[in-house]
Amino acid sequence: HTVEVVAYAAGMASPQLAVPVHRAGTILRRSALNPHPSLAKPLHDLLLARTALRAARPMRPELLHAHNFEGLAVGLWLRRRTGLPVVYHQHNLLEPELPTYFRFPPLRWAGRGLGRWADHALPARADACIVLHPEAASYLQACGVQEARLHVVPPGIELQPSTKASPRRCAPAMA
Repeated sequence: HTVEVVAYAAGMASPQLAVPVHRAGTILRRSALNPHPSLAKPLHDLLLARTALRAARPMRPELLHAHNFEGLAVGLWLRRRTGLPVVYHQHNLLEPELPTYFRFPPLRWAGRGLGRWADHALPARADACIVLHPEAASYLQACGVQEARLHVVPPGIELQPSTKASPRRCAPAMA
């Protein structure tokens, strides 16, 4: 198989990565795109989608392997234009994550609601979902992802839990 990567404009060059990388444009002058919510993030996602479509047309891939929610959103958009299946590689759940970016309680509440909506609306639309842990698989199944489409693939390395902070648990799934 031939693998090509489509990524945001910001990012580190990886000399050991022996695959073509298609970088999306940027609307920011600074070199880094922060992972947290911002007004610029949707615009960068649109640039990522345009770059992915431009890369997919001549390459004619067999499938799209989407990482994180932005990748999934772009992948689902591309599937509507190309008919390609989308494999979603889940790294996070938005319901517990989004509120952590805000201090103002109404924004935390809105972040949790938006995250819950995204957890329920997007992964279930993928043709397959790869998750890192059985608990994430259970959560996504409760969000509507069919069990047959869920595949648990743990990370290739095992990290020891930090003793500096207590582990955080994901919020319970809403059915």
